[in-house]
Amino acid sequence: MVKTIIQRFLLGIWMIVLFFGLWYYWFYPELFTTQNLKVFFERFNTLMLWVYLLVSIVRGFALIPSTPFVFAGLLLFSWEMVFLISMIGILASATLLYFFAEFLEFDQFLEKKYPQEIKKLKHLMQRKGVVIVFLWSFFPAVPTDLICYVAGILRMPFGLFLLALGLGESILVGLYVFLGTTLMV
Repeated sequence: MVKTIIQRFLLGIWMIVLFFGLWYYWFYPELFTTQNLKVFFERFNTLMLWVYLLVSIVRGFALIPSTPFVFAGLLLFSWEMVFLISMIGILASATLLYFFAEFLEFDQFLEKKYPQEIKKLKHLMQRKGVVIVFLWSFFPAVPTDLICYVAGILRMPFGLFLLALGLGESILVGLYVFLGTTLMV
């Protein structure tokens, strides 16, 4: 009962924020020009860092890859800050998914959406969990959030999980930051 109320509350907040953002964009498109956005980000740089961190953490619950956020961050912040915040966001999101996947009913959602993948992953994870998490986390074509869920369900040792994920993701995010800064020069 309480879980359903919390889920509905969070869904309601998400829908209100989405609706307000689209409404604001629809009625005030002139505020979203490149120049106005640049001025806004310069004025609220510190706030934007916090928003960027929050979005980097929450994006995992929407099963959105971190890739677009890393590249978007490079347009706003230094590469060092983007790398640091991206890694904090990825590790925080992974931690939350590891511990709360069942509570938020992601287990049901993911098992419906990826039934064969989940079955294969569970089998592989029971034998070579650390290696699978490491390899999975720096391969950009697979959803990292899926491996976080499976690691949590199988109760892979949390420290090993986070270490393997952190190493793999740091390679991937490092490549994205390098490519992004190289292309922007």
